[in-house]
Amino acid sequence: MAPSIAFCDKPRRVDGMMPPPHRAWSEVHHSVAASQRADVAGMMNERALTLASGLHARLGQDCPLLVLDGDMLRSLYDASEERANNLLDCGGPAPGCSLYGFMFDLQIGTALSEQSCLAVTALQIFASSSCEHYDLYTAQGTWRKKDDRHLPGSKHSSCESAKWRRIATLPQLRHTCNIDSGPQMHSLWLILPEPIYLTHGTTTALYLHSSDAWGAICYRMLDDTGCQVQPGVETTANSYLRVLTGTFTQSPVPFQDVDGCVCAFAGRLEFDVVTIQLEG
Repeated sequence: MAPSIAFCDKPRRVDGMMPPPHRAWSEVHHSVAASQRADVAGMMNERALTLASGLHARLGQDCPLLVLDGDMLRSLYDASEERANNLLDCGGPAPGCSLYGFMFDLQIGTALSEQSCLAVTALQIFASSSCEHYDLYTAQGTWRKKDDRHLPGSKHSSCESAKWRRIATLPQLRHTCNIDSGPQMHSLWLILPEPIYLTHGTTTALYLHSSDAWGAICYRMLDDTGCQVQPGVETTANSYLRVLTGTFTQSPVPFQDVDGCVCAFAGRLEFDVVTIQLEG
């Protein structure tokens, strides 16, 4: 478990942020079976049994047939489509801290059982320049141990080499907001058509990049120099999700000019809790 420390630079308040676009459960987790829905599965089974235990009105009081009418079925379906609106706010960026790319690590928090995993479904980011195109990459393990063998398209075949892979995103809800009541910043939500799943005992690295402009990704500093905080330290967390330190990249070419400065992700992460389907 990575340590957490007190930082010199605190997360900044952001005014005017928009919530993520509303999406039903089936829109987000269309590849996850209904039996894996951690937030509704138990409740749905209990409600269905309770509501189906009455006798059928048309067939008489003595009929043992258990049914659900159309209204009840619609209610159950609507309940199964609701999401918990889980957001982790990592705070606003520091003034002047924006570059072409930023990479950081994620881990599961302490509140989830071994039968649950976490699905990251969207990221809200800040930018000092208005950019149209963003790329998101993910890899198993921390970004600190990734070199050119791990780049997309690498021929390296070692089983220890977890490759970066590109994740599709849908930029939505572009708007401006104020950081600590200061100058306006650009912000947008990057929606993930396929969630990134985090499991117990693992670290997952994310890398955001845009070739559009120097100020495509904003971040926040943890100290005055970026050299006083050790990598792998927790920067923001709740009981479900932990965000660890990261660093920025200074080139319009992805994965080039990776800096040694240790910084923190600025923005918000949307996530869902999902049960793991066990074998046998």
